Amino acid sequence: MNTKFGLRGCCALLGVLALVQCSQPAPAPEAAAPATNGGQAGARKYIRFTGAGNSYPGFTRVGLMMLGALKRDYPDHDTWIDFHESGRQFRDGVLRVMQGDAEIVFANPAHTPTLAYRGVAVFTKDGPQTGLRGIGKYPSDDWITFAVDPKLGITSVNEIRERKLGLKIGTAYQDGDNIMPFLLREVLRRHGISEADFTSWGGEIISTDYFKQPRGTNVRQAYSNGEINALFLESGYDANWAKNIGIRPMTFINLDPEAAKSLEAEWGWPSRYIRAGYYPGQPERVLALDFTDWALAVHERMSDEMAYKLAQLFIERYPEMEGPPEVKVGMERITAGFGGNKREFVPA
Repeated sequence: MNTKFGLRGCCALLGVLALVQCSQPAPAPEAAAPATNGGQAGARKYIRFTGAGNSYPGFTRVGLMMLGALKRDYPDHDTWIDFHESGRQFRDGVLRVMQGDAEIVFANPAHTPTLAYRGVAVFTKDGPQTGLRGIGKYPSDDWITFAVDPKLGITSVNEIRERKLGLKIGTAYQDGDNIMPFLLREVLRRHGISEADFTSWGGEIISTDYFKQPRGTNVRQAYSNGEINALFLESGYDANWAKNIGIRPMTFINLDPEAAKSLEAEWGWPSRYIRAGYYPGQPERVLALDFTDWALAVHERMSDEMAYKLAQLFIERYPEMEGPPEVKVGMERITAGFGGNKREFVPA
């Protein structure tokens, strides 16, 4: 696909199309994949849709809608959608597109393709994926919560270093693919906390794998049960946090603004404020890592024609992608991973 991409001006006016990282100076490119209209293996042609870090219901809803429409324009192409466990394939889903094993990736959050383009975090060993191109983003308002036991008496990450606290932090899969443990370690590092120091204080990072097997629980339940005294998780929008807080209170701790700025400058990962009062017992706003939006991305080898049709489909079907009903009222953009939402909510 030509990096100038003919829809850019049109879609910018519509406020829908958000190309990923095309304006940055390109690092050393990844190994090139063969140029095709869609995917091609022998005489067969494919349009394959893969996910990166998505919850599966939202991923399949958007994926099946897009593949169904593209099949009408490309009846000679076989269509394929992958299966993955929710919270998996942050790295592997993007690399499927880069390696020619899929044509379209739907990545959650939208910052994941930026990590790939820059070759950082889970993509460090793979190098910069400069052939990645963005089609657009479905809004999904979310953030990463860093919460601790209120009995610790801290309100910021800096205080972990100052008091040399050996926290037991629960987070997502430590499988080399999930971005959460990478972000957690990077947050600690940018606050002057090395992994060696953290361990020497008695600190431990414990993953979802540990809690799920064999006990069948999850990180928030583990906190409620007293197995850990801190957690670092996305899905901050979830109204069910109030239930967890009702069982065992939490203090949501602030990132240092300079540490947050440096992470955005180097990794392209932004931060944002959780508004005051969003959670029970949270009187002030809290600076947290962002986890918003789902990005639709392709490889530059995709033909301009197919990329144009994909962008057109994205724009025309965008209003249909409404969020589920269980999301907490009071968020600026509410979707929980299902895409754009036509409804307007007034912050509580």
